[in-house]
Amino acid sequence: MQPPCKMLSLFTLLTLCHTTHADERLVTALDIDNLSPQALGFGLVELQPHVVNEVSASVQHSLSNQYVFDRKATEGVVFDGELNLTRLAIRYPLATALPGQAELFGSIGYYHHGEGVMDDFIVNWHDWFGLPEGGRSDRNSDAFRYQYARDNQLLIDNTSPDSGIGDLRIGARYELGSEAWPLAVQMQVELPTGDADSFTGNDEIDVGLGVSSSAGTKVGSGHAAVYYGGGLNYIGLNRFGAESGKIIDQLHWVGNLRAGVLYGQPGEWKVQAQLDYHSKQFRSELEPLYASATQFSVSGTGYLSRQLALQAGFVEDLRTRISPDFVVFVSLLWSGADA
Repeated sequence: MQPPCKMLSLFTLLTLCHTTHADERLVTALDIDNLSPQALGFGLVELQPHVVNEVSASVQHSLSNQYVFDRKATEGVVFDGELNLTRLAIRYPLATALPGQAELFGSIGYYHHGEGVMDDFIVNWHDWFGLPEGGRSDRNSDAFRYQYARDNQLLIDNTSPDSGIGDLRIGARYELGSEAWPLAVQMQVELPTGDADSFTGNDEIDVGLGVSSSAGTKVGSGHAAVYYGGGLNYIGLNRFGAESGKIIDQLHWVGNLRAGVLYGQPGEWKVQAQLDYHSKQFRSELEPLYASATQFSVSGTGYLSRQLALQAGFVEDLRTRISPDFVVFVSLLWSGADA
């Protein structure tokens, strides 16, 4: 049985078991985006299953490497590069007269697109485990090209490393429902503080709405839980890295789904696995642009103190060529006193 199937089986088992209130100190979804160049500018709503009751902040660094080549009669695309992304996020509990809990949240990242150094390692990794390497061994290692052509005209040609601040995400989350079956309703806006020409932003405003929930139970001396949610997003017109004009026919409405399982000891450690999906974002003959994306993530978290935790993990693409086939991340998580 493959890892995603095992995760879904555990998800079903926990959901059917007698459920208790999922421990909010453990049940936090992984901050996972599709880091492929064509998807970076889209602000899909962050699907967190709970509202925080303490001021929380995190710094996460992700390293992703991708090689994609696809060509049809009228179109062609190459994504060959490595992305280093450092993201700062904050969540702030909000007092409200309503019966449920609320929070404000925001995040912003710094992007560096470049040649990288991981190509040879990834080729050897795929060869060792007998995995498809998608033509990586047929081109020069550690190169950088983001290119798109249509009708024999090169419309996007990024071959020089670039860096910059990304789009700013801000939003609000409100949690209601019963103790055993909470429901978190969230709204998010992504503001165009990044730059589409540098593949760090969208140059337009994106808006997302989402709902999430969780269920948990005691298992041995620890706590196990599942969490899940879905969102609907309106994406502003993305110029897809081009200097002027609409390059590809973009879809404005994009859906995203998330499901995860975890087990751990509150305040000590936890392990978790997560599936993330989003629907297609463009109309194109090229698979890296027209297809939906599904990613599988695994992480482990250790608590260094009551307020500080260290998290590390990796992301695997389940729809190859739609999202990066190599992503690792490390996060420093902090929770403070009540606001």
